[in-house]
Amino acid sequence: MRGGVIDTDGCAGETLLRAFAESTQTKVVFDAIQPMSLLSENLLPKHWETLYRALLARDLTQYDGIVITHGSDTLPYTSAAFGFLLCGLQKPVVFVASNRGIGEPGSNGLENFTAAVQFVQNAGLPGVFAVFKDNREHMTVYLGTRLLEADYMEDQYHSYAGIDFGEMIGGRFFPCAHDKNPDAKALFALPKRVLAAEVRFQRPVFYIVPHPGLDYALFALEATRPAAILHGLYHSSTACVEPEAHSLAAFAAKCARMGIDLYLYDCRHMTDPGIYRTCKRLLASGAQTLSGISREAALAKLLVAYHQEVLSPREYMRKDCWFEYII
Repeated sequence: MRGGVIDTDGCAGETLLRAFAESTQTKVVFDAIQPMSLLSENLLPKHWETLYRALLARDLTQYDGIVITHGSDTLPYTSAAFGFLLCGLQKPVVFVASNRGIGEPGSNGLENFTAAVQFVQNAGLPGVFAVFKDNREHMTVYLGTRLLEADYMEDQYHSYAGIDFGEMIGGRFFPCAHDKNPDAKALFALPKRVLAAEVRFQRPVFYIVPHPGLDYALFALEATRPAAILHGLYHSSTACVEPEAHSLAAFAAKCARMGIDLYLYDCRHMTDPGIYRTCKRLLASGAQTLSGISREAALAKLLVAYHQEVLSPREYMRKDCWFEYII
C-alpha cells in the first residue's frame, strides 16, 4: 500500500518467497512464474486462459504440487474454473490469497502460503483447493469448486452448504468427516479430463440477480448474444412471472426463440411435494434447472461448458466434474 492506495506490486512474489524461506527450516524448491499481475477485481475470463496456458506449458509431472497466489475478491470463481479446467490432473493445485499485503500488520498471506505448501507436502491429495485462515484462527481447506465469495461484514470465506473440506493444524491436514466430501480414494480415482490448452472464452456468460422491478427490456440480447445466462431465483425457487415486462417466464421464452440457453439457480424447491404457481410456470418455460451447486461454481462452469468440446454444454453442466454438486 502506498499513500493509502492498494495496488499490485511486481515484487510481491519475491517478497513472499523470501519471507517463506526466512520463516521455515524446511527446504522447498520453487519454480516461480508470474503469468500476470493485476488486481483480482479486474480479472476477466481471458486471464484464466493466460494462467491455464502457462500451467500446461510446464512439465507438471516434475512438481509435487502447484501453489497459485490470487487476489481475494474473485478467488472463488478462479478456483472453481480451474477445478473444471484441471479436473483429474493428479497433482494438488492450491489457491491462496491474503487479507492484507505481505508484511503489513495483521496479514495472513504468509501463513496461508505456508499452509498451502504444507498441504502439498503432507496431504498429497490431487485436485484443486484453496487455503485461507479465518477470523477464528482456523486454517481452512476448501474444495476449489465449493468456495463461496467472502461475506461483506467480516470478509470471511465459507464453503457451499457449510461443508469445509478440512483444516491445516500444525502443518498437517485434517479432513472434515462428512458424507458429502470426497475421500482420498475418490480424488485419486477421478479420470484425467484436463481440457485442451487452446480453451478460449470467446462468448460471454452472465448472471442475473432477481429483484422486485427487474425489467428484462434492459438486456439487449440481440447485441450481446451470450453463450448462456445464469438466472438466480429467490430462496423458494421462485421469480416474478407477471406482468410480461418483468416476467422471467417471458424472458425464458425469448431466450428459447433466440437459441440462448437459460439456466435457473437454485431450483431445489421445485421438486418439493407442493410448489408455488410461479415455480410451475418456470418449469414449463423450457429453461434449464440447476440445484446443489454454488452460484460461483455454476457461473464458472457455464463459461467452461460453452467453450469445450468434450461434451455438449448441457451434458457438461449436468455432469459432476469435480465434486461441485451437493445433492
